[in-house]
Amino acid sequence: MKTIDDNDPKPLADEDAAFLDGLLRRYGLQVPDRWLDTTVYVSMLIGMVLLYARNIRALDLNDDLQHFTALIPKDIVAGIRFDLLTSFRVRQFDPTPLGNILPLLRLAHNLTTVDLYQPEGGLGDGEFDWGNVHHLTLRGSLLPVDQLIRIIKACRNLGLFHYESNNVFVDEAVIRALSHHTSTLNSLQLLLGRHTIMHEDAGFYPDAMALPSVSRFSKLRSLGLSERYTGSDSRCVPSSLPSALEELTVDDDMDALREVGTARFAALAGRFRNGEYPQLREVTLGTFFRAEEHHHIIRKILTDVGLLCHVK
Repeated sequence: MKTIDDNDPKPLADEDAAFLDGLLRRYGLQVPDRWLDTTVYVSMLIGMVLLYARNIRALDLNDDLQHFTALIPKDIVAGIRFDLLTSFRVRQFDPTPLGNILPLLRLAHNLTTVDLYQPEGGLGDGEFDWGNVHHLTLRGSLLPVDQLIRIIKACRNLGLFHYESNNVFVDEAVIRALSHHTSTLNSLQLLLGRHTIMHEDAGFYPDAMALPSVSRFSKLRSLGLSERYTGSDSRCVPSSLPSALEELTVDDDMDALREVGTARFAALAGRFRNGEYPQLREVTLGTFFRAEEHHHIIRKILTDVGLLCHVK
């Protein structure tokens, strides 16, 4: 067996290279010159393995297949399809341009779960039918808002939408797009980057912001939010929670807003005690709440009214 060496200018023997080159062309792929450059070679080899694994049901990628997917023409032969593939997940350290994965997604017509890490760019004209996608997770999203909205609207019956981004707010238009799924969405996470403002005497600290209302999502059972969306006005948690909610996760850094943050959870406990959230059973505090004194106070506030409370 030949070991791949990044410093090897010729990773395959001539006869092996000729075989693989012929294989790619047989499938109608647009083979580039000098594809045996080692940075291209690994991506291509993984792609060729996929050609022989068309009965897979779940695909979890930890490598960038851009060199392989670039070979897939829009009018690809019907023989290359992943009809049983229902779950697609990308895990890599670098951002994932949608243009790199859409050619592969177009070959999987029955995807119900799509999980992408740091997706960026746009859909372009390489449209993928998102209609069957029920579970959509975008971690560290770099997508422009207009592209995000296109994807959300293209999904016909979203049951789960988890969105993590360095953006500091959720555009109202995104919530309006999600409102197309009020009858099906049962799990929603909106975990956003830290937002800071300057105060004359306090320096920078996280600023609470109004959350576009999620109370209209009548089927929502699980909700995850950045702490900055917990507040006392009518557009913040706890005022905007759906009545059917069973689980709430709050994840953010509250060190600079401890007194205010504690008051928000006290307000949530009061509304629960008054019967506003009859199905709510559990509140999870994210990793930023591990400060012993702080989460102990919040835990007591919530458990005193009968809610389960724990830290991730």
